[in-house]
Amino acid sequence: MIFQTHSKGQRLSAQDMAQAISDYGRRLVVPPDDAFKLMDVVEVRNVKPPQWSVNMPLWTQEEGRSDLSIGVTLISYEEGFKIELDDIHVL
Repeated sequence: MIFQTHSKGQRLSAQDMAQAISDYGRRLVVPPDDAFKLMDVVEVRNVKPPQWSVNMPLWTQEEGRSDLSIGVTLISYEEGFKIELDDIHVL
């Protein structure tokens, strides 16, 4: 299975996103395994290939569960999935 991620450069470049996180003053960490139960997944209807809108809280070294969350679009292709970063939110 192939996973590809990118931001499409439409809102912020990868460098802009890294700078925004740095300016936030926290360091992102991998969330605990049970955190994935907190994902909000909604199927996008009437699109080909199949797609899902996914939102999930993020974790930081300093806070644990943060007030930051990530929004992505997951697109299913025969050869794997493509993940498009839509936004990083502050709750």
